[in-house]
Order: sequence, then structure tokens, then C-alpha cells
Amino acid sequence: MSSERIALAVDLGGTNLRTGAVTRNGDVICSRRAPTPAREPWERTVDVIAEHVASLRSEIAQSGIEIAGIGIGAPGPLDVRTGIVFSSPNFPLWFNVPLASAVGERTGLPVRVENDADAAALAEARWGSGAGVTDFIYLTIGTGLGSSLIINGRAWHGVSGIAAEAGHITIEAQGRLCGCGNTGCWESYVSGWAIVQRTKELLSDTGRSPQWSRGALEPHIVADAALAGDTLAQRVYQETGRYLGIGIASLVNLLNPGLIVIGGGVSAAGHLLLDPARDELHRRAFSTQAQAVRIERAALKEPGLIGAAAIVYSDL
Repeated sequence: MSSERIALAVDLGGTNLRTGAVTRNGDVICSRRAPTPAREPWERTVDVIAEHVASLRSEIAQSGIEIAGIGIGAPGPLDVRTGIVFSSPNFPLWFNVPLASAVGERTGLPVRVENDADAAALAEARWGSGAGVTDFIYLTIGTGLGSSLIINGRAWHGVSGIAAEAGHITIEAQGRLCGCGNTGCWESYVSGWAIVQRTKELLSDTGRSPQWSRGALEPHIVADAALAGDTLAQRVYQETGRYLGIGIASLVNLLNPGLIVIGGGVSAAGHLLLDPARDELHRRAFSTQAQAVRIERAALKEPGLIGAAAIVYSDL
């Protein structure tokens, strides 16, 4: 029988919920995926997590591997000490959700909850683009815009445990309504939702209806159209990248980091997004700080899942 202890990890995204068994080396040996019931009562999400955990335990039962615990990367703001998720723009029915205790009761395993961006950043710090770097900023662009500050190799949580919510810095004072209830948040201009919204607005303004815009719009569809030369799709990513650069310039002026790592599904657009962001950074930030910072894509394919496991291993 093996004496190895393994972590179960949950990456709780606004669109997809992923659960997996992850080794100490960051290898995902088995996993599950399901749509996140983000607009249903929070108990339904706990149901899905518990179902996945039971399935994973059954799959690895014959190996003799002991399960050390469950790490959950969840959208915030949340309290890492109690495992309570206070609220989340992409989970409109979630208020003061006792996520750690609820999952623990259903599974009988110890549970740690961490902000999803912090979890992904910790994975990048250990195994990805931030390896060997003690201080950096991590941004994850998916359904929303998450962020993390890694300082001395650890995620900085602030006095209330909910620091580094950069996606809700105000970019436009009278701007778009954000899911958090504020207006003009950075996330409202740089996120998968923002790309779809901007595309719909431009299509409406121009009266265009290209083939690629028919049916359900997703950021990768717009990115593919931009790469194929569609000028409207290129404009969407140019504007999104510009807003990304505006926010980055503020972070650079404030914190003077040497590295900013950008992950999340939307970052797969690569230069479409990052080239205009770098241009805007150099227009707005002080030149010394702008020249000192590197902006790199995240290296890991599943940083949220791997990072959630890292939460467990840090306790062992």
C-alpha cells in the first residue's frame, strides 16, 4: 500500500467548476468538470463539489493513496481564515456562504478555501512563470478579472483577508455597471463578459452581422475572428487591451513590480490583448517603472486547480 498523501483541489470559476487529484509535483492525475451553477443557491454548488469528490475518491481508492484534504480556489471577497465567501459578482445569490464548513461536512475531509486568483498565483509562483521570483502581480482574465499580490512568496491578504481585488478598481467613474454593484470597475472593461458586451455594442452600432457573430458569442470566437483579419473583432481586442494597460499602469506606478503574470482563458488571445496593453502601459506609467516590469503569460495550463492543491500542501 502507498503511504503517499494527495490533495483534492477545486477550481470554482464563474463558468466551469473543476475538481481534481493533484500530486505534490503539481501533476493532475484525474479530474472532473461541470458547468458552475453560479445563478443557483450556493448549496447546489456544494452538491456538485461533493459529487466530484466522491467520484475522485472512488477512482483512486484502489491505489492506497491517502487524501490529505481539499483546497478550494473560490471567487471573492472571502475570509481565508474561516472559509466564508462574503459575496461574488459572478455568484449573485452568494452572501456569507460557509463554503469550507459546508464542503467539510459533506465530505468528511479538512477543507481550506483561498481566493481563486491567489490560488492560481501560488501555483505560478511554485511551478510557473513566477518560479524563482519572490514578488509579482498575478492577473487572471476569465469570466471576470481576478488578481493577486505575491510578496515574499506568499499571497498578501490584507487586514481583513480580502486584499488585491484589483478587478474592482474604478477605471471609468461613470462607466459600465459591474456585477459587484459599482460602476466603472476594471473588470467591466477587461473580462470575458466585457469582450462579449463590447462586441455586441459595436455590432449594433455598425449594423454588421458577420458569420462569426451568429449564435452564442464567446471571447475565443471574437479572438479567432480578429486573428483572421476582421476589423471589428480587432477593435474589440484593441480596446480591451488598452483598458488592461490603463489598469496595469496604475499598478506599476503604485507597486513598481518586476513581473506581472497574466493568466485565465481570455489571455489565450496573446498579442491581440497584450500588445495594446504594453503600449498603454508605456504611455501612462513612469518610464523607469514601465521599463522595469515584464508582462508574461501564465505558464501553467491549470493554475487554478494546481493552486488549490498547493493550499493543502502548505498545511502539511
